[in-house]
Amino acid sequence: GEVEPASLLNPLHLCLAIDNVLTQDSVLVLDGGDFVGTAAYTLCPRQALSWLDPGVFGTLGVGAGFAMGALTARPGSLVWIMYGDGAFGFSLAELDTFVRHKM
Repeated sequence: GEVEPASLLNPLHLCLAIDNVLTQDSVLVLDGGDFVGTAAYTLCPRQALSWLDPGVFGTLGVGAGFAMGALTARPGSLVWIMYGDGAFGFSLAELDTFVRHKM
């Protein structure tokens, strides 16, 4: 059957909801293409050096490594990692790494 539009996840609503709960020490890690663009104009990092993304070339799959680095460099910070669908496909195996290292 068809999916009802009200049951779909709206990326703008998701980003705005996350922006409402970010703390001063939150680190945002974005991995994807179009999704990073959406997040860039809806999420507001609370301090300098708190936004990591793949850059202008949109290198998918770097988010997990960026998040691990942020967790290591700023252990007291809340690190948010947000994937687009393609980037998540490249990074699924890294969930095991997060678990093994208790991240």
